Parts: sequence; structure tokens; C-alpha cells
Amino acid sequence: MSGHGSGSGLILNRPFVESEHFLRPDRHTLPWLEGQGLGGGIAASVGRIAGLQIGRFLIKHPVTMFSRAANGPFASTESQGNIGAMILEKFKAILDYKNNRVILEPNARFDAPTDYHRSGRILVSVEKTIRHLG
Repeated sequence: MSGHGSGSGLILNRPFVESEHFLRPDRHTLPWLEGQGLGGGIAASVGRIAGLQIGRFLIKHPVTMFSRAANGPFASTESQGNIGAMILEKFKAILDYKNNRVILEPNARFDAPTDYHRSGRILVSVEKTIRHLG
């Protein structure tokens, strides 16, 4: 998995999505609306996979973004994808720099299902506070 930060669940890079046939006709997906960054949008679909195994831990049915990016980090063959905050928030993460490792311990949210908002709306504020007008 790559080191690109993300608030989403799991993002799978396009070459891995294609080689493993994740976007087959029987998988229900929606267009990914949040795939926006400083470099522009990321073409992807959002759906779920059966599970994500991280060591001895199994995350069941995580929200997964299936990249269709033609270039950039989500078109890379150097990794299979990106584990985002929606997955990592299920753990207490210990960064052991001395031994170059990350230790994950499940927390109280571990068994909670991951969810994907489907409103189609994203609130972005350029102000430090949000004022009610009206």
C-alpha cells in the first residue's frame, strides 16, 4: 500500500483493479465524488470488497475506491493502493520509527461497519469559522 494520505477507506490503484478484475459487471459501484485534490480529480468508482486482511485483522466489506486514473499515484504499479483514515480509525496506531514498523491494535470502532455518504454534497470552508447567514 502507498503512503498517500486519504480520508477514505481503501483506494486500489488502477493496474491492480484491472489485473484482479475488480470492476466486473456484477459489482455495484457509484462514481467517486470526493476524488479531488490539488492536482485535479481522480477518476474512480466506489463500492465494497468482501474483506481487507491486515496481518491477523480482517476488515469486513470496507468502502473501496477502484481507481480508473490514467496517471499519477493511483495509476502506479509500485503499490496496490492506499489504506485511508476510514480503515485506520479502527486501530490504535503505534509508529515505531526505531524499528521501521507500524503496530496496529484494534480499538472500540474495529467492528463498526465503514460507511460511505451518498448525499453527493461536500462542504468546503475557506474561512476559519462558518457563519450562519440568514
